[in-house]
Amino acid sequence: MSRKGKKRPASQEERNSMTWKGTKDDLFKWTNDEWSIRHLPQVRIASLVMKQDHEQLRTTMADICETGAVSDMLEQMMLTKEHLEALVDLLDRALFRSFLVLERLGYSPDNPPPDTPAIDPHTTVQ
Repeated sequence: MSRKGKKRPASQEERNSMTWKGTKDDLFKWTNDEWSIRHLPQVRIASLVMKQDHEQLRTTMADICETGAVSDMLEQMMLTKEHLEALVDLLDRALFRSFLVLERLGYSPDNPPPDTPAIDPHTTVQ
């Protein structure tokens, strides 16, 4: 049963009964270089757009329109936005599962797991 839209938190019994299957496929298949080449330019463009006031942006957009690149730019920004939304969903689900399992292991905010060194971002968890 889906809990989406419900306001009350899940009971301990409901949390204990939650199960899921792992996925067989990688949900994030990009290398760092591939991801940055594909999505970082759109994030940078969005940042530049936000720096400009309405008159500056009008001039910038007029210039981009003259090059014929505006529709491609906006489409790429939309694709990056959708990709980032999917990543937020992926992270939300991973955090939910992680906290639920930590609770089942007996950990809580009052009884956190022992501290360990940070994970090296160049390694992968298998």
